[in-house]
Amino acid sequence: MIAARSAVSINIEPDTIAGGNPAHPIRKRFDDGLIDLLLRLRWWDFEPEPLAELLPLLCDQDLERVRKTLTGMLA
Repeated sequence: MIAARSAVSINIEPDTIAGGNPAHPIRKRFDDGLIDLLLRLRWWDFEPEPLAELLPLLCDQDLERVRKTLTGMLA
């Protein structure tokens, strides 16, 4: 996630919040394990209907439930 009015001049890692001018990493949104699961899932390649079914999980605030479900999906 890039903050408004930020000038990005470097690569920003996935699921990292960055901001400033020039932009710099501020913090990660999730821990490395969950980021790895999300990258392996490749949710951005899903067709619209399967993605719509997955959205409640992706928006779930219980990250342990998300981690457990994604681990099962990728097994």
